[in-house]
Amino acid sequence: MKKSFIIVYSLIVSIVLIFAISYFAVSIYNENNHGELRTELRFEKIVTGIKTTYEKNNISSSEKNRQIQNTIGDTKDFSYLVITVDGQPSYVFPDTLDLNSSLQNTSKLVIPYNRTLKINGSLVIISAGLYSLRPSSIFDYAKISFFIILIVALITIILIIYNNHFGKEKVKSIPVRTQKIITEDIEDEEDVYEYDEEKEDEAEVEVKEEADELENSDEIVEEKAASEEKETEKDVSPEPIPNKTEELPLKDFEPVEIIPNAEPVHENGLFSPDTGFGWESYLMTRLENELNRATASELDLALFIIKLDGLGRKNPIMKKICEYLTVEFQFKDLLFEYKDDSICGLKISMNIDNAITFAEKLVAEIKNIAAEEAPTILAGVTTRGIRMVSGERLLKEADEAVKHAAEDPKCPVVGFRADAVKYRKFLETN
Repeated sequence: MKKSFIIVYSLIVSIVLIFAISYFAVSIYNENNHGELRTELRFEKIVTGIKTTYEKNNISSSEKNRQIQNTIGDTKDFSYLVITVDGQPSYVFPDTLDLNSSLQNTSKLVIPYNRTLKINGSLVIISAGLYSLRPSSIFDYAKISFFIILIVALITIILIIYNNHFGKEKVKSIPVRTQKIITEDIEDEEDVYEYDEEKEDEAEVEVKEEADELENSDEIVEEKAASEEKETEKDVSPEPIPNKTEELPLKDFEPVEIIPNAEPVHENGLFSPDTGFGWESYLMTRLENELNRATASELDLALFIIKLDGLGRKNPIMKKICEYLTVEFQFKDLLFEYKDDSICGLKISMNIDNAITFAEKLVAEIKNIAAEEAPTILAGVTTRGIRMVSGERLLKEADEAVKHAAEDPKCPVVGFRADAVKYRKFLETN
């Protein structure tokens, strides 16, 4: 959910809630303020109707009572109403009213009225208590305000449920951290930082890669064929020879084949005995092959560099960490030793948001495994996105992400994301 939408929605909700409360308060105040005039007119109308009824001599007692009922009408305005004729009660409301008790001080919201009439030789006394603020009115105003607040609450709950299920996937938080995404031109080393503080368990990733980064990068190619025919100025390595062990098979997720009679690349085999992962010398070849496969299949590819500062490769805890990473990455031929203190991993069909979530999970679990040693664990993440980009370029992006993670102790995970719109514009103009 976008920050601007949240701000606008919060303002609208605040206005609606203020309106609901103000409506209730103003309505109650107005009714109470005009209560005396209203009750006086109501009582005078009743007195006039009762007087007219009792002046009629040619009607029966039942008919007279019916006409009195019609004159009184709705009794919700009354706290009590008593009509006596020659000292005998003719009409009493409510039925449970105690005529022996005082009727003058029932409530501060009740205004008492009394009227004595001489009709056809009979003494008629009308005693009434009318509400200056009717309980029924309080209920009606409160009901309207309640429904307004209820509707706003239901809309808010629906938006929260929608955002949790269909919005961006939540990022599992590491205690006391801020997630940082970098956007930069790596070759020119002109850095722009964009910080985003999140609430407890929710991290929102916002990344922009400047157009000049794409324009200065000689490693971006428009088609797969062009990437095979042209080598970037920085790529000084010769083209892989098909009959060498460096050329990995293109079948998905298969281990590296050793072609008979080929010259071995490393004297100790394909995997390091210390970590069980591939040697760093194999990394670039496998990365290029996976990039070609991902481009042809229109899949994303995520590259992780996990720096374990303070843990040697022969440390027993390092063995546990390597076993954990093997389970998480599923294939150990997608994991490689990198530099003296890092591990490089590849994930097929994973976008930048999921990659950062995955990296944060790895960092948190590795810290738990190596709690006794208390090493510094950092992670840099980048993805292919929609780009046709070289493996060397991805490694540079991930390396820069690790450097920026080292600069901020509260942010052990840093991701790099290209701006898709600017990248398309770059392709159109080049």
